[in-house]
Amino acid sequence: METPGASRISLVGGNLALDFANTAAARFLPEPTEHLHIPSDVVDWSLHAGVVDSAAAKRAAAAIAKDSEAGARLLRHALQLREAVHRTGMAIAHGGQPATADLDALKDYARKAIATASLVPVADAGYAFDFSAAPPEFDTTTL
Repeated sequence: METPGASRISLVGGNLALDFANTAAARFLPEPTEHLHIPSDVVDWSLHAGVVDSAAAKRAAAAIAKDSEAGARLLRHALQLREAVHRTGMAIAHGGQPATADLDALKDYARKAIATASLVPVADAGYAFDFSAAPPEFDTTTL
């Protein structure tokens, strides 16, 4: 049986963060399914989930190809973020309090992401963050 790639995962979480947490599936099994194996998987999933447009995905892919260390950081930080999201969601779902370290990690990632976004008008909805023109910066070494 073929394992779905990052760009073919069903987006069933009803929330972008939950869909991202689902890039690791069947966590309760002895051999969970990992969908993010290489840096380009992060980009593929981001395009699939609508986080970035095709132009931003192409810029990110080119940046990964140019700097493998930056790509490795992207993958490492994506996995760290995903696990913080998963642990936070599980704590909330079970009526518990998320760990302070996980909440701090989520805040740090959100702060850095928003710093690269533009605020753009949205028809009949005010303004929204737009990450499509953000540079493919993977230098998040302070995390």
